[in-house]
Amino acid sequence: MGNEELVAGQMTQTIEALRSAGLEASVSMRWVLMLMQFIGEYLGVIVWCVGGILFIQGHLEIGALVVFASLLGFVRGGFQAYFGAYDSWMQAKPGFEGVLAILDSEELEGFRQPRRAVLSSVRIEMEAVNFRYPGEDQPWALQHMNLTIPSGQRVGLVGETGAGKSTLLDLIMGFYTQTNGRLLYDGQPLEEIGLLTLRRSIAIMGQDAFLWNTTVRENIRYGRPTASNQEVEEAARRAQAHDFVLKLDHGYNTSCGERGGRLSTLRGVDRVLVFKDGTIVEDGSIAELINRPGGHYARLHALQSGVIENESNE
Repeated sequence: MGNEELVAGQMTQTIEALRSAGLEASVSMRWVLMLMQFIGEYLGVIVWCVGGILFIQGHLEIGALVVFASLLGFVRGGFQAYFGAYDSWMQAKPGFEGVLAILDSEELEGFRQPRRAVLSSVRIEMEAVNFRYPGEDQPWALQHMNLTIPSGQRVGLVGETGAGKSTLLDLIMGFYTQTNGRLLYDGQPLEEIGLLTLRRSIAIMGQDAFLWNTTVRENIRYGRPTASNQEVEEAARRAQAHDFVLKLDHGYNTSCGERGGRLSTLRGVDRVLVFKDGTIVEDGSIAELINRPGGHYARLHALQSGVIENESNE
């Protein structure tokens, strides 16, 4: 996209910070281990020297000196084992904490033995479903969701970022469990059919395009903001995209929408669900929603069409 140097610089700074922190911890531990090894090696000599002087002066029996020197070996071995284990623990601690964070997150999918072998028609029903993501003071991502999707119906989801579209799909696919309410598949809860049966009945094709909410021309120009229109079109030709772009409704002035989402992708759906603030505010066919006075979908459609027309006039 043309900003590789910026991203590479940020990554280099992060890696350097991690390297420095790891190096400092490693050097500190090596000094401690070296000190303990030095003390361990010469402590026996010191004990025998001091003990010999005390024995000559009559303050210590030879038997007590031998016993003390023998116990010293066990003590030294214990300290060396402790610091060796501590060094290994410090190296494994970050990864171990990450594993514990996942285990404690309560987001792991628990295995449920399915009581039904196959989903026959995959009719989806939601009854008074509410959901908020794990964490304190999280807002409601879905509220008062009552929805029925018959088998075979093609449904499009529309709404601004954070309106609840992805959350609805996450619940249907079993990635999360609703906070309250009921989610049914063919009239059965997830506990009845099990995640394995559910996942075998679902196919996902992700669409995670790195596009900005502006025209095709400006998305191409992102790599070089000062590029002229001719240079933009030449870049598209080299990428073998020029002919495809010209077939769009407004050519290079066609709006890509946020992350590549145009309302035109909804062509062919039987039904559109319009989300706002975690609720479904409109439900109907495209023709019904476009012609609904003051409707949310009609406003989004008019807004996107208006942006396209204004950019075309410019």
